[in-house]
Amino acid sequence: MVCKFTLTLSMAFITNLVTVNAAEKAKKSPEVIANILEVHDDHLLVETSKGKKAHKKIRLDENSQIIYVGFDGQKEDINTACTIRASVQGDTVKKMYLTPPIEKQFLDPTPEMLKMTMSELFQLADININGRVSYVELTEKIKAHAPKHGASNFYKKLDLDKSGALNEQEFELAVVNSLWWRMSRKSPEEMFNAADKDNNQILSKEEFEVFRDVKAHLNALLARADKNKSGDVDLNEAKIHVNELIYPSQQVLAQELQKQQNL
Repeated sequence: MVCKFTLTLSMAFITNLVTVNAAEKAKKSPEVIANILEVHDDHLLVETSKGKKAHKKIRLDENSQIIYVGFDGQKEDINTACTIRASVQGDTVKKMYLTPPIEKQFLDPTPEMLKMTMSELFQLADININGRVSYVELTEKIKAHAPKHGASNFYKKLDLDKSGALNEQEFELAVVNSLWWRMSRKSPEEMFNAADKDNNQILSKEEFEVFRDVKAHLNALLARADKNKSGDVDLNEAKIHVNELIYPSQQVLAQELQKQQNL
């Protein structure tokens, strides 16, 4: 009898656990990251950018929450070429971050920018000279638009006073979190030597983690830096890696050249 009761109790616990997990999964709505192609009275036609481009219809209703990011005093309106990141239930939007049209391109800092003070960078980014930096200005001058997290991070983590744009203190937070800024504060040699604990002029996986100061996606980052596929990173590879991080377009160019060589 004890065994049967224990088994019954265990099965009940497993059943409840499965039910809870299913409920948790149901709460998480699928996301649509896309550009708006057409605006209609009853739906939006968007072009998704994940994998193969595809057209998709999504609808807005009275419960849809729209967060406008980057309009900075301009009329907040849903127009073609706007970028969206939306959580949807079926084909209906639950919550959507909407940004004005932004060119999708890699943003490389100039050598002069690497030497600028925060005040100088703020003046550079403040295109319309109104004393604050909008999301559009930030993406045009400081860090490229990231369709998945860019607008939501700007709204939730950078625009702390919810004014719609960044003051100088909020702007500094955006800059110091930019990859090109972090990777340009020291020379590649300084970072390499600090990480090379055994002084063998090679960075192991553990030492490369110190070099990059990251834990997420470490294997992928190491594979990207390890040009000769030796399993570790030498100083020359480290220099190339840092240069590609500061100037992303160079990495894209290198990838394109590699593709052509493999044809």
